Amino acid sequence: MTTDNAITIEEKIGQLCFVRFNENHINENITHLVSNHHIGGVLLTNELFEKPKQVHHITDYLQRYAGVGRPLFIGIEGAEHPLTLYGMTQPIPHTTMEQLNNRLYTKQQAELYGKELRAVGINTIIAPNVRFDDNNAKPFVDLFRPKMQHAIAAMEGYKKAVVQSIPNVDAIIEYIAVSNASNKGRIRLYVDKLLKNTSALFLQGDSIHFKNNIALLRETFGFDGLIVANFHSANVTANDLIEALHDGADAFIIHDNYEKQLILLNELTEHAKDGTILETRLENAVHRLLELKQSDGFGTIYPYDRDAFRQRMFAQLVETANNLHK
Repeated sequence: MTTDNAITIEEKIGQLCFVRFNENHINENITHLVSNHHIGGVLLTNELFEKPKQVHHITDYLQRYAGVGRPLFIGIEGAEHPLTLYGMTQPIPHTTMEQLNNRLYTKQQAELYGKELRAVGINTIIAPNVRFDDNNAKPFVDLFRPKMQHAIAAMEGYKKAVVQSIPNVDAIIEYIAVSNASNKGRIRLYVDKLLKNTSALFLQGDSIHFKNNIALLRETFGFDGLIVANFHSANVTANDLIEALHDGADAFIIHDNYEKQLILLNELTEHAKDGTILETRLENAVHRLLELKQSDGFGTIYPYDRDAFRQRMFAQLVETANNLHK
């Protein structure tokens, strides 16, 4: 499937790249990447945001630089820590939610946290990250079921808050590969439910199982959404990203080294022009990205209203806390 012919090769390559940004304020590096290289997304990794308004300022300017036509994925990784020191809810760890074993509460907490994220302009979260304890004595299926149920509940909550949840499914795929025949049917039931609740998935791009994991998702489970490959190392090369793209990835999350980000973007552009990057694979990836960005309200950032923000979040927090103790 082709994309808009008005999109240049440079813009297509930029759309595939989500960069980590570890500053707590807008700077010329990130504005250059957004305005001139047309990157597809920004993952905020700084842990020193003081107040919600500071985050809102960053996201507002990022979307302004991106323009109306192709808004950015602006996200955070995980929901284990508060985004700001003050003014936002402390999220409850996923493992704690599993222990409470209240899926309704899991969904409500995710919706509450998601609404706070949307209030400061964040539209994406890399979560939930489903992990398994190899030392747990429970039979695997008994362990798998509650973890998947709570992951699905969290994703439903984020969806209600209009936040794109991108679950990390590496551990899930690995367990499917090694599970016995009697368990595969029950496992598939929950994996199908999870995939129906998301339009995007997160995989470790440098995993030796990466190609097989994508094949399993695409061919066995019929997943046709966005697959985001994570490359955290500053030593990742353009060839690594091209290989992941040809294996079926649609986008990459790369490190926060600005100089190396520029090198990767320029090298990828040259490889797209000289035919090293398969045109059909590039077109399909960009199509998936742009289609997801056209979702209602995806790029919307509302004016920051401190009083309304505080009142709304406090009321929701009280309601959720009351539900927990019923």
